[in-house]
Amino acid sequence: MKAGRTTAHESDDMNAKIDREQAPKWKHDGVRVIPGHALDANTPQTPGMDRKAAINYARVGAQKIWAGTVNIRPNAKTGAHHHGELESIIYVVSGKARMRWGERLEFTAEAGPGDFIYVPPFVPHQEINASASEPLSWSTSTSNRWRSPTRSYGSTRSIRGEISAMRPIKPNFGS
Repeated sequence: MKAGRTTAHESDDMNAKIDREQAPKWKHDGVRVIPGHALDANTPQTPGMDRKAAINYARVGAQKIWAGTVNIRPNAKTGAHHHGELESIIYVVSGKARMRWGERLEFTAEAGPGDFIYVPPFVPHQEINASASEPLSWSTSTSNRWRSPTRSYGSTRSIRGEISAMRPIKPNFGS
């Protein structure tokens, strides 16, 4: 062996030592599984909807994302709102989702089980359970650990055309 070079055996020994040193860190700071029965209901709630956090800063130390579930009763809907600079993804687990969006909520699309919905930053929208008899269940994630303030449009009248100044609502997403 030349001076300054390591053999394959010495390299394996060094890697094994590094692995042993990292093991405690990875055990507690590595992959996390959040059981479905252990989701956190300490999130902002909308009448007719049950939101629960799975992944956030407080629960797992997530730095750039928030994820959770939403179960929506038949015919329930949110008010018109947007999520500021956040991007949001919704995965429909069961039921029929209807999304309305635009300055006057003039655009509509529906999604069913297995479909994904993408909500870009600053897009005014409304989430609706399109069924009068079946619950709607989805998983959602956003691009920010804090889920920056949702901004809602004040009244139905403002949605119809005269969009009033939005008022920020600072939710507590377990941060």
